[in-house]
Amino acid sequence: MLTIDLMKTMEPDVLDKTLTEIYTHTVPICIDTIEEMVDAGKLMSTIANEYSFLMSALSSFKIMTKVLKENKDKDASKMAMRRDSIESAVERLKFQYGAISRLITIKQQINYELKMTGAM
Repeated sequence: MLTIDLMKTMEPDVLDKTLTEIYTHTVPICIDTIEEMVDAGKLMSTIANEYSFLMSALSSFKIMTKVLKENKDKDASKMAMRRDSIESAVERLKFQYGAISRLITIKQQINYELKMTGAM
């Protein structure tokens, strides 16, 4: 399990790769069935929890980076790279969540249109 303490000790390139592997989800191409809607809801819940964790980590890493820079610590650059990797993962999750949300909205709109035309 990835923790903030573990992320602090990882080399920036390894952290970036690990974050990409863990926090990149396959967004469905479309949502047509009830099962796909349920799966999308579960994925959105997972992403929301991951987003919350990474936002907390990002906040910590921003502070740690500033403290290291203020102290002219040689590790400030590595900490900034870690912070940037976490920020990228946060943005990726945000985009994935938004894409799934839009798919659900599209499905709801299609169902509404079908209902209004009597096709459902």
